[in-house]
Amino acid sequence: MPLYYTIAEAAELLRLTQNTVREYIKRGLLSAVNFGIRKQRIAHEEVDRYNRERRKPGNTTNRKQSDARVKTIRSMEKSIHPRYAPK
Repeated sequence: MPLYYTIAEAAELLRLTQNTVREYIKRGLLSAVNFGIRKQRIAHEEVDRYNRERRKPGNTTNRKQSDARVKTIRSMEKSIHPRYAPK
């Protein structure tokens, strides 16, 4: 089962606002899965895909920044509700 993020978690990972994430879902730039009324979740793979496509060629990332981001993602994955965690 894939890992899913709430809109708030995805917004933090993507460094966007929650409203922007919702707008991107409406426009089809991000895909989300409905888990009931008003409960949308975004797959981990979708967050990765968006980050890969958003990067521009020749753009070098700061190593410290990317390491901090990896730690943030790992800590968020640990704190995700067990219902949405991979089994």
